[in-house]
Amino acid sequence: NLSARWVEPLKSMLVAISGLTFNLKFLKLQCTVGSNSTLLYAFRQIVVPMSAIILACAIAVKKRFWDPELNYRAELVNTAGTICNALFVSICLSMNTPFICYEHP
Repeated sequence: NLSARWVEPLKSMLVAISGLTFNLKFLKLQCTVGSNSTLLYAFRQIVVPMSAIILACAIAVKKRFWDPELNYRAELVNTAGTICNALFVSICLSMNTPFICYEHP
C-alpha cells in the first residue's frame, strides 16, 4: 500500500475503486466476523460469483424492459467474459493470497 495523503476527490475515488481489487476493508467485515482470516478470504472469493448473479439479473431486466429480442445467453457470456478479462489480475491475486508468504517492499 502506498502511504500518501490524498486530497478529497481522489480519496473518495480510491475507496470506490478498492472494490475492483477485492479489497473488502471498506465494508469493515472485521466488525461483524472478527479477524478470522479464513472467513475474510471466503468473502473475497464470493465477490465474483455474486457479481455474476447481479449481472444475470441486470441482463434479465434489460431483456424484459428494453430489448425483448436480446439473446440472453450470448449477452451474459460476453459481458461476464469481458469483466473477467478486465479483472483477471485482481481475480488471480485474490485467489493466490494465501500462498503469498512475505510482503514485497
